[in-house]
Amino acid sequence: MNDKTILIHSICALWPSFEYDLDLAQRFLDEGCVVTFLFCRGELNSCHANPHGKQRLCVECRSRRRRGIKWLASTCVAEEYLDGLTPEQEAAIAAASTRRFNDRNDLDQFHVEDSDIGRAALSTIMTRLRDPDPDLKKHRKLLRSLIEDAMRAHYSVKNHVSRHRPTKIIVYNGREAPLRPALRVGQGAGVETLVYERSFHDPQRMYITVNTYNQDMEYVSRSYERLFDESPLPFDEKRVSAEEWFDGRFRGQAEAGYPTFIERQQRGLLPASFNRDNFNIAIYNSSEDEFGAIPESRGIYQFQKDGIDAIARDLRIYPHVKVYLRVHPNLLGVDNCYMRELRLMVETHSNLELLAPNSPVSSYDLMDACDVVITFGSTIGIEACYRRKISILAGKHWFQTLGGVVKPEHHEDLIDILRNLIERGCDVRVPTEHQRYLAAIKYAFATKQSGVPFKYLRVANNGRNDCFILQKEGGRKVLKGFIAIRIANRLLDAAHSIMLRVLAAITNPRKVVRKLMLAVRPNVVRQGRV
Repeated sequence: MNDKTILIHSICALWPSFEYDLDLAQRFLDEGCVVTFLFCRGELNSCHANPHGKQRLCVECRSRRRRGIKWLASTCVAEEYLDGLTPEQEAAIAAASTRRFNDRNDLDQFHVEDSDIGRAALSTIMTRLRDPDPDLKKHRKLLRSLIEDAMRAHYSVKNHVSRHRPTKIIVYNGREAPLRPALRVGQGAGVETLVYERSFHDPQRMYITVNTYNQDMEYVSRSYERLFDESPLPFDEKRVSAEEWFDGRFRGQAEAGYPTFIERQQRGLLPASFNRDNFNIAIYNSSEDEFGAIPESRGIYQFQKDGIDAIARDLRIYPHVKVYLRVHPNLLGVDNCYMRELRLMVETHSNLELLAPNSPVSSYDLMDACDVVITFGSTIGIEACYRRKISILAGKHWFQTLGGVVKPEHHEDLIDILRNLIERGCDVRVPTEHQRYLAAIKYAFATKQSGVPFKYLRVANNGRNDCFILQKEGGRKVLKGFIAIRIANRLLDAAHSIMLRVLAAITNPRKVVRKLMLAVRPNVVRQGRV
């Protein structure tokens, strides 16, 4: 056995995450390592790039994978697959597929050795349905298939780790059903596990966490703090760099290909009901589906809607207090139980006003005009600190240890802080303006500096989408599956999309019209109208 064996849990070659795998693989090959790829060749029911498990997409995936391995052109690369499970392991998967999971608690408690299989499956369901509280009975079939995939990935990675004894495991994301088990097996076996994600701020970098995932807020926040403190640059240079980042955010400058959400907002526009004589509180929610089944991301409330409801309820004793809930623009078009409950809250709480995802009210002007900002997982929490506003973090975020936000320990603590601010104008738990500003500078500087630059990959944008280009001395290559397969798949995808739209228009024309209206007619929502 080579004393430097790398195991890459690369289950999918349809997404550009495969190019990230290849960039990392080539680096380790340069160091004289042996690299083993652990691929899926149809053993899984689905994956993040093929959520419906279409075999035609599996064929394209395998075609693209072969070309990627050919690009590495090394005899030190091995390909293995998610098979070879023992009869006992297969029996355990079969038994789990018939098990009934009635609620989140059942899933939270379902572990297979070191792997939190239930949470991994739940996290995937949340993401696919865009729903932080999915109906598990309604989606029992999907849940069962994800449990099977997570267990198959767990046993397969465990068997390969036992056989190859790698010095490192590499996995994309580390959160979803077929991916999280690779992280957990690595943690349990004491094997250093590198979990990578695309950088949110620089398209030429990837963000890598060691032995945890990117949603581990404490880990990331501590790493940002170290990055700032250990940088040899003078403070003034760090400050200028950070201020440029904030100024870009306020101007709506897109980062790393991710959309900016203020394009449809009107600068200077506040809610029609806004009264500066009131004590105004702005709550900024976020889409919970990406973080809902991550214990390291959970704040003081199980669900954000619980927190919003409790805050509005406990502040009704103050007639001059107004709470504005800015619904995250990323939730535009999402119609689930979570969104419906938010709309119903304004009928229960007269002190609460809802701003729809497509409301033209400016998020930044609302932040500046309000006395207090409350966030759960929104970056606006640290942007408020930059503007020296009082910022309360009711969830968790990558800036939570930097010293700028108020971090209540529970709901009663949060309400006590708000009461002191409303009645006395101060609270000892609130950081000073300088502390808020310094925390913001640390976060923005570290954000710009974080991540590992690509060595063999370059990301270009052709005006519509990103193009991932592999490059080394032998030339440049854009990975694509066999042309006949790609053409056939795109034609079938287009036909399927048209058919779904036609069926939707026939079966539920009001919903289609409503979506169109949401897209073209922004409005401030009151009394549950979104």
